[in-house]
Formats: sequence, C-alpha cells, structure tokens
Amino acid sequence: VSVMLSDSEASFLEQYCLKHGLSKSDALRYAIELLSTKEKAEEIPKTRYRKIVVKASHIKLVMLTHTSVDIEGEGLYVESAL
Repeated sequence: VSVMLSDSEASFLEQYCLKHGLSKSDALRYAIELLSTKEKAEEIPKTRYRKIVVKASHIKLVMLTHTSVDIEGEGLYVESAL
C-alpha cells in the first residue's frame, strides 16, 4: 500500500515513529486500531480491534493523520476484524 502524505503529515509520522520505536507499518496499524474504537460505518461495530484487514479491488490512496486513516479505492470492504 502506498501512502500519500503532506510534508507536515510525513514529518509527524517520522517523529511519532522515532519517539515510539515503531515502524511506519506498525504506526498505520495503530491508527487503524484507534479508528476502530469509533463507529464509522455499519460494517464496523463500535468496539476495539487489534487488527483490521481492509481489502479492495483497487486502492487509490491511503492518508494517515494522527487521528484517522482515510482509504480511497474501488470495492473497499473490511475482510476481517480481530
């Protein structure tokens, strides 16, 4: 998955990863976990997940901020939530 970030978002991600000793992939997983604690769609009940797998026929864009992960694509769906 490619992630398109603004300069300020990329800087935030770099600093966050350095501060917390995380890889960028782990930071993305953590952001998705935080997102899953809120009811964002009918398919995702309000609960806390350790891992969410999102699949699509084509992922166009993934944007990561300190409060959200926005995914744009075709045929997006949550494959599993553990």
